Amino acid sequence: MRGMESYRFLVVGVLAVGLFSSSVLVILPIAISNQQQPQSAYATFPGENGKIAFASSRDGEVNIYTMNADGSNLTQLTNVQDINYFPDWSPDGKKIVFTSIRDPRGNTDICVMNADGSGQTRLTTNSDIDEVSPDWSPDGKKIAYRYIDYEPENNEIYVMNA
Repeated sequence: MRGMESYRFLVVGVLAVGLFSSSVLVILPIAISNQQQPQSAYATFPGENGKIAFASSRDGEVNIYTMNADGSNLTQLTNVQDINYFPDWSPDGKKIVFTSIRDPRGNTDICVMNADGSGQTRLTTNSDIDEVSPDWSPDGKKIAYRYIDYEPENNEIYVMNA
């Protein structure tokens, strides 16, 4: 292939172990120029709409993006200076739940948005603890997430209505 000598390809395997779903291996081929360092990404198996949702720091901040399974139609969904990661598609492919640092104290919260990035809403607002790794139930009615309280060290699984 002409012009490809200046690029190398990295295949990133992301093992997503969901609380409600079975383990899924998502393989993302990412072209990286020789001048760039590879960056890890959190990804979620394609939703009902066939798109892959993933977190990337390609713009300097960690934001949520979607793309088609073939890598086309890359779309940035979040555009905030906070960190957004651990995206998970709703079973119907209409919403994405994710972890975000939007709390002034720097704690993580669970947020949800429409598949196009509109309607971003914080679902949790506990400022003393972190809530991470959200996962939709198979029927889309519940969201499970990890609750982390650092004083004392305490990790629990919580479930809320979607």
